Amino acid sequence: MTVRRIQVALHAQAADLAGASRAGVEVGASATGADVKEALAALHPRLQGLLASSVLATDREYLSDGAAVGDEASLHLIPPVSGG
Repeated sequence: MTVRRIQVALHAQAADLAGASRAGVEVGASATGADVKEALAALHPRLQGLLASSVLATDREYLSDGAAVGDEASLHLIPPVSGG
């Protein structure tokens, strides 16, 4: 299996829980958004509860959990936002 490394920028509460603003994860060549979230949970277990309601994004678009990550070398993890 071909493995690649993806850098994920962690935003807001995700960064607070992980204690870092970036995380490097290894996923397979045909990884989906769900695969990246699973790798993040393994690396930073404190993110587990937040990942189901968070969204991954490229610099251009949001990715569903079932979407292929493609050739992206970096992504953003965006937790839910509230306010008013």
